Amino acid sequence: MPAAYAFAHLHGRSPHPDVIEYLERIQATLDPFHGRFLIHGGTLEVVEGSGRAVWC
Repeated sequence: MPAAYAFAHLHGRSPHPDVIEYLERIQATLDPFHGRFLIHGGTLEVVEGSGRAVWC
């Protein structure tokens, strides 16, 4: 089965209420596709490069 990955690094102390609602509902989005989190929460550890996003 094809795989898809989504990455998000949320930072800041006061996320917008829409972001909070999204985070509360994301599991319901994953369930029909047997989706799962590979990593969720925790401390970011940069293992290569600057750790800053590069947009192409």
